[in-house]
Amino acid sequence: MKRNFIVLFVFLSLLLLAACGGGETAVPTPMEPTATIDIQATVNSAVVATATAEAQLQEMVDEAVTEAVDEALAATAVAIPPQTETMSEEELAALIEQTVEEAVAATESYADATNQATADATVTAEEVQGIEVYVSGAEEAIALAEELLALYEDTYADLTYAALDDLDALVAELDELNQNLQAMTAVLIDINNNLEAGLALAEETIAQLETAAATAAANAAAVQTQAQAWQQMVQNEIANRTAMLASIQPQTIAATQQEAVAQVAAYLTTVQTALADQQFTGEEFSAIAQANADVVASLQAQGGPQMQNLAAGINAATAQLAAGNFNQAVLSLNDLNGLLAAIPDLPSLPSLPSLPSLPGGGKRP
Repeated sequence: MKRNFIVLFVFLSLLLLAACGGGETAVPTPMEPTATIDIQATVNSAVVATATAEAQLQEMVDEAVTEAVDEALAATAVAIPPQTETMSEEELAALIEQTVEEAVAATESYADATNQATADATVTAEEVQGIEVYVSGAEEAIALAEELLALYEDTYADLTYAALDDLDALVAELDELNQNLQAMTAVLIDINNNLEAGLALAEETIAQLETAAATAAANAAAVQTQAQAWQQMVQNEIANRTAMLASIQPQTIAATQQEAVAQVAAYLTTVQTALADQQFTGEEFSAIAQANADVVASLQAQGGPQMQNLAAGINAATAQLAAGNFNQAVLSLNDLNGLLAAIPDLPSLPSLPSLPSLPGGGKRP
């Protein structure tokens, strides 16, 4: 019992020494807790960054598409034609040729845009939009060209008959090109529907697009060739009428001033009759050309500046008729009133024809 007490005493003494002994026992500094990672905030930041990048990319794409569309619209813009009512035959033919060239250029641009779009064996919505702009421009130019060709035919069909075969061939080529463009439009609509539905384009669809573009390019080349042939025929017809007017010889030369003035009246009546029904034919021009030769020779034979000026005015008006410049010819004839009033003792003359409106209503036999 005493032995157990001693052991317990020694044990307690050791514990006391350990608690009160030299030097404090170092207490480890507690570690700061590790910072908690905000996973949701990181995810949110990544989402915002991705959305920003996508928005910037889409903005770049939109700008590129807008720029491409603007360029396509500028390339296919059809100029608004001036007032055709005051145009000569040559000016109207030149305007038609210009409009046809615009249709050809728009078609060639559409074919090029199609080839570029299908080069990677796929087509995007943006590329379809660009092609549609060119197709629309070509269709607009063709519609205007056909309208002007109809105006030309109505006005000059009976006067420039030799050029009508080439005109008909040009209209046929334009119709074929227009049908091709309509077929392309149907293909583009089908492609747009597939793209909006998220469907992949079939190889056959892309091949159909390429075939239509190649056919349109060939049509455009044929249109351009035929337009040039028709334009040359128009120039030849105008040149032939001008040459005939210059070469025709007078058949009746007035012996007196009164007879010369009577020929002036006969000339004006012939012109009035030809223009009154707005169907100016080759036969009517031949009659006017002969009357012109007679009256000019008669006036020149009478001498005097008044007669010479009247002869020059009539000759100029007839030359304008030969060039198919009907409205200017009528204006020139109306200007003769001043010259006629300066000549004394004139008999009463027929009223001059009013300005014909275009189209002239010419009809083919």
